[in-house]
Amino acid sequence: MQATERMIKMSLMKHAEFPIARLKKGTCNLALLLLFSLLISKAFIVDVHAQENTGVTGVVTDQDGNPISGANVTLLDFNRQFIVKTAKTDSSGRFYLSVNREGSYLIYVAYDDKKTPGIDYVPERWRTWISKNSVSSHQFILKRGASIHIDGDARHVETNKVAVKYQFIVLEPKNEEKDQWTGPVREYGSASYIVRFLGFDERLIVIPADTEVKIQVTASFPAGLSQKFILTGKTGHFKLPQGESLHIDIREYSILSNIEYVKGILASCFTLLDNCQTAGFLVETERRDLSNAYEAIEESAFLLKKGLFDQSFAKVRSSYILATRTENMLRGLLESSSQALFPLLLLLLFVAFASAHLIMEKSIYLEITSGNGGFSISATSIVEAALFFLLFTIFYFVFPASRLVSQTVYVSLALTIFLVGKIIIYVFSRLAREKRSEDRPIQLKSAVAIAFSMGIRNLRRRKMRTLLNLISVMVLIFGFITLTSISPGYGLVKRSIRSVLPVDALLIKDVPFDGYIGSFIPLPDSFIDWLESQENVTLVSPKAVNNPVSFENPLGYLYSTSGERISILGVIGIIPSREARFIGLDRVTQGFLEDDDSKGILVSSSLRERLKVNVGDKLYGFGQEFIIRGFFDGESLSKIIDIDDQAYLPYYHLPSPPYIAPCPADNVIILTYEKALALPKVYTSRVVVQLSKDENYESLAQLIVLTYAYKVFISHPGSAAMYSLSEYFEERGTELVFPLMALVMLNIGLSMFATVVERDDEIFTLSSVGLNPTHIAALFIAEASIIGFIGGGLGYLLGISGYHFASIAGIQVREKVSAEWGIISILFSVLTAIVASLIPASRSSTVITPSLLRKWSVKKVDRPREVNEPWIFDLPIRLIAKEIEPFTSFIVRRLQKDESEYVRRVGGVKLVEEPPEKGALKKISFDYYLVEKAGRTRSDIIIQEGEEGYQLKLIVRIVESSSAYHKVLVQTTVAYVRKLILEWSAATCEVLATFDPYLSRFYNLVNAYSPTTLYIISAEPDVQDKIDEFRESLISRGIRPPKFAVSHVDIGNLERTTEIIKDLVSRADIVCISGEDAFLCSALAIEAAKQNKIICHVIDDRTAEERMKNPFKDLKVTRLS
Repeated sequence: MQATERMIKMSLMKHAEFPIARLKKGTCNLALLLLFSLLISKAFIVDVHAQENTGVTGVVTDQDGNPISGANVTLLDFNRQFIVKTAKTDSSGRFYLSVNREGSYLIYVAYDDKKTPGIDYVPERWRTWISKNSVSSHQFILKRGASIHIDGDARHVETNKVAVKYQFIVLEPKNEEKDQWTGPVREYGSASYIVRFLGFDERLIVIPADTEVKIQVTASFPAGLSQKFILTGKTGHFKLPQGESLHIDIREYSILSNIEYVKGILASCFTLLDNCQTAGFLVETERRDLSNAYEAIEESAFLLKKGLFDQSFAKVRSSYILATRTENMLRGLLESSSQALFPLLLLLLFVAFASAHLIMEKSIYLEITSGNGGFSISATSIVEAALFFLLFTIFYFVFPASRLVSQTVYVSLALTIFLVGKIIIYVFSRLAREKRSEDRPIQLKSAVAIAFSMGIRNLRRRKMRTLLNLISVMVLIFGFITLTSISPGYGLVKRSIRSVLPVDALLIKDVPFDGYIGSFIPLPDSFIDWLESQENVTLVSPKAVNNPVSFENPLGYLYSTSGERISILGVIGIIPSREARFIGLDRVTQGFLEDDDSKGILVSSSLRERLKVNVGDKLYGFGQEFIIRGFFDGESLSKIIDIDDQAYLPYYHLPSPPYIAPCPADNVIILTYEKALALPKVYTSRVVVQLSKDENYESLAQLIVLTYAYKVFISHPGSAAMYSLSEYFEERGTELVFPLMALVMLNIGLSMFATVVERDDEIFTLSSVGLNPTHIAALFIAEASIIGFIGGGLGYLLGISGYHFASIAGIQVREKVSAEWGIISILFSVLTAIVASLIPASRSSTVITPSLLRKWSVKKVDRPREVNEPWIFDLPIRLIAKEIEPFTSFIVRRLQKDESEYVRRVGGVKLVEEPPEKGALKKISFDYYLVEKAGRTRSDIIIQEGEEGYQLKLIVRIVESSSAYHKVLVQTTVAYVRKLILEWSAATCEVLATFDPYLSRFYNLVNAYSPTTLYIISAEPDVQDKIDEFRESLISRGIRPPKFAVSHVDIGNLERTTEIIKDLVSRADIVCISGEDAFLCSALAIEAAKQNKIICHVIDDRTAEERMKNPFKDLKVTRLS
């Protein structure tokens, strides 16, 4: 029965290969024979499994119909992507492959005559569905073929990496649209089936012989980049005879593709350049950069024709870097200037407002009358509108982006900005306004408004001096904007470094972008081969080291024959004869390695005794045997510095800072380069190159950096430099800014010094009404800020209009048209003016009382005339009667708090009530110690009645000190007292709480926050007695009592209660939500959260009786928000 099955299968194989058309032409005998075979199969094969009849059969012939024997047939499962079976055709060109499951299959047929240099036939494929109990058949006609081998690597200008994958598609002139899985194979390359499953070389392409074809190439790069171009040959196509082989260098076509790609970018850049010029930008610098980029493209094409592929690619990449940077700058000009239109106009509006207030008095109004009546309008508002109209008109003609919008839109935008500015000013003035009160201190927002208001008034009174200062600031900002250029860039950067070795050489390495010292990216072998192939290269010396490890996890261990061992942290692999030429490694060793020594090793000389070894002894480690050829001096090796100014030794990890350091020499071994690469975690870290001509070092360094993006260090005797592709800042003209800045600061400083001298009487008056030296100094700083703000805004407007004159003068800078530059100009001018005013402002604050918080000097008239005579100073503060107790309580408490301070220690604090006949109300005595000078003073703060309120004097007596430090000791003591007074003046905190009949919550709030005002909300009608009692208790305890403001509410009137709560919360800085009245506490919490106030809670778990007995117990105050 088996013999019968074999006979039937042979019969089927013989006849299934022929098309039906040929069957019709066959003889009747053939038809009868086939019918007989089928009958036999029905009769005898009744027990054969179904899968034995499932398969594919076919015949392979050439284009002339001749059967091809020995052709390789591969059957693939199409869906599951694996090889099912393979076979070779018999002498008749036939094959049969059975399968055990139905499905979609792909059959490849390939054949080559080994006698010819190339592939003789184009591989054929056929996709079919094989059903159960059926046999699919197909005739494969192989076209005559020839081979093309791809040499070289494709490169893309956007990356320093070569292509990692290729796809090649054969393009024929008259290629009919067919099923891509049936017919001659047209797709080759890395991911093609013919490479993955048939074992073809990924750079081999089989094309139809004697046929004009082209090859489409798609090269894939890391980071998702790809490049597509066509291989055409010198005649525009490839046409090869059967069996021929041709090698094509892909680099030429890849560079041509890159050139076209960069030309497209340049075309886009020139279009952008025209758009910018139409808008009014002066883009001479960008035009120059684009011209340089175009010249680099032309040079790249010239080098390509000469076959200098590497140099050509370096040029096209440099052109790409320059073109893309210029494109980004041009786009940035258009985008940033368009976005800057609104903020810059708003900035000019505020400059106009400030200038108007500087020109006009706020109280001047223009009366307009008519028959039916009249109205008045502020003259300042008219001047504001006029100045803004003038500024935004000038801005329209000098700012390029203004012409990117229509005039109607521009005018509408200006009107909108004017209204927005007026609203902002109105809202700010409302926020800065506060209710009048004799006892309430001035808040910071009001103090700022007052300082600037007084500053504008003083500047207005000195018109000529103010005008000169404004002009000087405008000149400074004009020079900063017009004559300087500060812009980021990316490209080839050369930086000078320390010269280490007196040799002519290049050191090349690849480091990660954010890598630590000692880290590196291994250099590939292909790069070493490329270096050795370059002209004028006389020496290539690679060095292999390991990535950093730690003592806890070393690379491995070395063992001596005596059983001693040493952990290995570093491996150095070198080509000994080459490395010795420039590093001089042989000078620190006893014995050396030969270049081809596969077992030799050098270890530290200190290990000779430790491991009990000598030259010629064996060491074992890393699964290998080594023979000691010599010993190196560890101390001398650790001092060797490579060309890149880093240690020659490998690095290792430390458990604590600096976390990375050169390996200890005792834990380092030196091997030959090839031997080291065979060890784990050892790679090529750098390579040193020497050339036959010195003038070639710069060009080769630039070529490597532009092509591979490696870091290249150039060493010459006495000089060294590093080339890299990196970001940088382009700076031009900045050296002019600092002299201008110094002149402006000198002008403003001298002007303000003169003002201080003129205003002695005014400063005395301000001090007399309670302004401390900081307040007085702030007035002058406010004046400087106003000059800086107005001068900076006008200077920026003048600066952007000066680009045309700079261009005529041949000065090429990049325009500063973004909103950031406008803001920077204002900040720069304000900062310059403030810095210039600091010394005059400091002088103004010491006109009445010297500011000892700054550098202080005592006038001769203030010094004691006798040795033991006390030093007496007037303190710059006036008190009213009700402030005496809080002031003394605050000062005593602060002195007691500082008693524990180490360097500046206070002791012996006493508060003495003086008899009236002595002319003093209170006297606060304390000892002040200056430990570093071994000195002590006994000081008294005297409060006595004066013409306007109560005056303060400080009497300082030197108790212990060397005579050389008397003045310093007194200065330091008075500075400390002034610090306490300033703290008292600055203490402004307002707290809101519900009424506490036990007073314990009030006591802890006062203790915790030292409020100037304590707002109390109460539903009880009479609480004043309790509050008076609380005030007296605070005074008796030496605590400064706050001002108490009581608001009574009727809980039944919910609407009125809500209004009072809302008003009180708006005044307070801190809201306490503790208390017995749950309704009031809840309402306070809700309103405080709405107004974003600080919310606190006093924790008191005691009973009512306990609170009554001890109301002044210290409790915990918790901040809730």
